[in-house]
Amino acid sequence: HPAAEDTGGGTELPQGGPHGLVGRRREIRRLERLFGQRPASPVLLSGNTGVGKTELALGFANWIQKTGSQQLPGGVFYTSFEVGAGLERVVHEIGTAVAGLDFADLPGDAQREWVLDYLKEHPSLVVWDSLERIAGFPRPDNPGLLDTEEQADLNEFLEQVAAGGSTWVLLVSRSQTEPWLTIEHQGFELKGLEGADRIELGGLLLAGTATGTTTGTTTGTTTASGGGQGIQSHLGAEYLQLLELIEGHPLAMQIALPILESTPASVVAGELEKRIESLTDHAQEEGRDGFLTAAMEYSFSRMSHRSRAHLPFLSLFQRRVMMDVLTHITQERPYRTVMGEELGYGACRTLLRSARAAGFLEPVTPSVYQINPAFPWFYGRGLHQQVRQSGVRDLEREFVRVYADTADYFLETLYENQDSGTTAVLAEEGNITQALGLALEDQQWDTAQVLVQPLAQVYRMQKRYPELRRLRRQLVQTLAPESGAAEEAQQRGGIELWLYLMGTEASEATDLGDLTRSEELNGLLLAYLESQPEGDQDPRTASVYHQFGVIAQGRWQLESADEWFQKSLAIIEAGEDRESVADEYYCLGQIRLHQRLYTEAKDWYSKALDIHQRLEDPEELVKDYRALGLAAQYRFEHDEAESWYQRARAILEENRDEETAILVYHELGTVYLSRFDYEEADRWYMQALTLSDQLGKPEQMALEFHYLGLMEQSRGLFFDDAENWFQMAREKLEELGDIKGVGDESRQLGVLFHEQKKLEEAEQWYRKALDIFQELEDVQRVSRTLGQLAMVEEERGDLAASLAWAHRTYQLALDHDLPVMVQVKAHLARLRDSYGQEAFIEWWRGSTGGDPPSDLDVDTSTIL
Repeated sequence: HPAAEDTGGGTELPQGGPHGLVGRRREIRRLERLFGQRPASPVLLSGNTGVGKTELALGFANWIQKTGSQQLPGGVFYTSFEVGAGLERVVHEIGTAVAGLDFADLPGDAQREWVLDYLKEHPSLVVWDSLERIAGFPRPDNPGLLDTEEQADLNEFLEQVAAGGSTWVLLVSRSQTEPWLTIEHQGFELKGLEGADRIELGGLLLAGTATGTTTGTTTGTTTASGGGQGIQSHLGAEYLQLLELIEGHPLAMQIALPILESTPASVVAGELEKRIESLTDHAQEEGRDGFLTAAMEYSFSRMSHRSRAHLPFLSLFQRRVMMDVLTHITQERPYRTVMGEELGYGACRTLLRSARAAGFLEPVTPSVYQINPAFPWFYGRGLHQQVRQSGVRDLEREFVRVYADTADYFLETLYENQDSGTTAVLAEEGNITQALGLALEDQQWDTAQVLVQPLAQVYRMQKRYPELRRLRRQLVQTLAPESGAAEEAQQRGGIELWLYLMGTEASEATDLGDLTRSEELNGLLLAYLESQPEGDQDPRTASVYHQFGVIAQGRWQLESADEWFQKSLAIIEAGEDRESVADEYYCLGQIRLHQRLYTEAKDWYSKALDIHQRLEDPEELVKDYRALGLAAQYRFEHDEAESWYQRARAILEENRDEETAILVYHELGTVYLSRFDYEEADRWYMQALTLSDQLGKPEQMALEFHYLGLMEQSRGLFFDDAENWFQMAREKLEELGDIKGVGDESRQLGVLFHEQKKLEEAEQWYRKALDIFQELEDVQRVSRTLGQLAMVEEERGDLAASLAWAHRTYQLALDHDLPVMVQVKAHLARLRDSYGQEAFIEWWRGSTGGDPPSDLDVDTSTIL
């Protein structure tokens, strides 16, 4: 949950417990002093469960966010290590909070470097909560979230942040030491409240008891505290002794003080002392104070029989429980069989409200309650004491069943309303993940697939690709621990889950441009599918063929891509999955377009359009219209192209899809530029530019600057305006760190000056472009720039210098089989004719030690 109000992204920090910063002001000042003295040294805030570590960390973060804008202008970033969070989530949350979702399109290493640079240049506060989960707690009984390599990555990242010397890092853990944390850091052990701070929190709790609640907020401190003080004044010394016994521990106070409504403080204290003395090793947990366990046991013993019977079931929930979900489970036969009775809506509401009144739950909304991390251990211990292991397993299966239904509903919601669906999935991420773990443990592979799908969809939408790959890897390791192969998954009855995991990761790798990984995964899928009876007719095989077609297309192997798409189409064309058939038609149209077979491309696009019109799919219709427009434009059918683009524009504007509308506005600009209608072209490009600026799309702005420059260059009248647009594009690309784009704009400036016969300026820009392309090792761009430098020297009349550049171009094209070879040979032939055959041969032999090529006389009619 990043929070960076001043950096243009992020969300509000999550709230802490119900009592905010009551009694923790001096700790906030102490933390501020520690960081002030040694800002580069992380602080490890430790303390036993329930002592208020998270509340203090969030309070400190909110304080810095409100007051530290000058000292820490970079913002505040909070991550809790609870559900599969690793370094990839830390980097993703910081990067997307600052730079937006497009940040996630960077390669993993580049993302990490970007975040490190940002934290170095923009001092920030980074908070990592629940650190004990990383290596597992209590140790060594519980496995950690991350393996040793991932733990080392976290430590290395902290070292790199500390080396920047300006960003503050607050680490929060139940343990005073973390085995993986080798970086030098400061320690801060949090204890219970003392003196007046105890009295202040006690006043809030007692006032809440008097009004029928157990929670308060800092906004009501004065009134609540005043009411609580009045109650405290009648409790006497025994009350203060009770607070001393529980050491001012906030959670223990939250549980113990409501009892005072009906029981004298001396009796409560005596009962707690007795229970503390009788605690056995089995009733203890590392990092948990004995008095907290005693307070829980005593308060629990005073609850109704029904509450004591049913509250332990909450051990299955992670951090929150929804009353609707709980009611759904408790009304079913498996729950009634194990627990002895069912609970209807009213009974569940009473159960949760009574737990809230006793301090065992905290309300989020009237139907959603938060579970403090201190309680699952206590609930779980109680559940295993009252229910046999087989009964616990039945309850777990029912929990899994209901959350699978919930996950299926969430997945539908994601397609209908992305925002509300995403919010629901993230709110229930802990419980869905809990159900997923139980399903895998029970080898319910089909259910596991249902549970993982909404999580995977949200991760994709948020571009959390490293986390998604990590989740898939863990699932495959559980499904097929020995080999991870299809044969093992099939033997264990989980082949459908294996196919889903491999298929979605392969598609994702294709979409991200990792064609090697996609080819590897699709190869595994194809080997299994083709080995099955009638596997060559399986629609899933067609899907793999399609992926191979996309891979070949990405490598510009157009004939191979065509074969793969045709193989896929042969399987599905007669079937009911018309959307997939339309996809194949569209891809075949793309192949024909790249092969410059524009009439055939239009035919394939039209077939796709026919299906999408029947399906009434506006998004796909826009895609078809744009493709048909481009094919028509390449055939110089500008009126038809405009017609297709205008149809796309009408749909986009009706659906308020401004992002795609930018692209269509740009395409309309190119149509009018092709007609040399500069006023209309300018209008559409400016419309695209304005909308790009409003939506914060700097890459598209750079593109519009470039095309506005091309338009002015095409007019041949306003070269200064063209230069200005190209310079603006170049500056924008420099801001974005797009070095290749900067090189392209530099070369375009060279072309602009070259056209004006300003050869000195042209050479300067070509050389700047050449330096960039050589550094990037982009041989295509290097060869073209070398050729342009050769033409500059040719126009100057320095044929020897021109030959030197042209020879370098020729050698590069020869070594790398570049498509510019025809142009290079034609240029060399022209230089030979100008230089003279004998002089040309002599120069070549003297400069290269060999004879010049004899096949320079080429057909230039194929050059576009």
